[in-house]
Amino acid sequence: MNKIVLIIAKGFGLGNLPFFPGTFGTLIGIIPCYLLLKLSIEFQIMYCLILVAFAIFICSKASKIIDEKDPSCIVADEFCTLPISIIGFKDPVFILTGFIFHRFFDILKPWPIKKIEKLSGGYGIVLDDFLAAIFALIINNVLILMM
Repeated sequence: MNKIVLIIAKGFGLGNLPFFPGTFGTLIGIIPCYLLLKLSIEFQIMYCLILVAFAIFICSKASKIIDEKDPSCIVADEFCTLPISIIGFKDPVFILTGFIFHRFFDILKPWPIKKIEKLSGGYGIVLDDFLAAIFALIINNVLILMM
């Protein structure tokens, strides 16, 4: 069971890359994003909440197995939260902007993302990415207003 948890948490190996594991791990999230574009907003929200709960569970287990608070090789937090950045959208271009802004806010960690990251276990690992995705969703909505 530990092997399966680590395979998923490490993004099927992308988290083991020596450079930009979070960015490469986030790429996995493009697949569910594309599928979400076809669903109603209610299903998009429900799916994203399930993904976040799954990510908290997997990341918590993986960090205990690895015995580190938030190891960079764990990328399930990135790919499970990326779909939040496109809730309500139908145009695939917003997957790209969501990806860019999700990574931007996850790396920059403005307030309150930095503060949330200090929570323990899977909550601290995932909820900072959850907020980064919310910030990216806000920017996506601003972009649509400007079009």
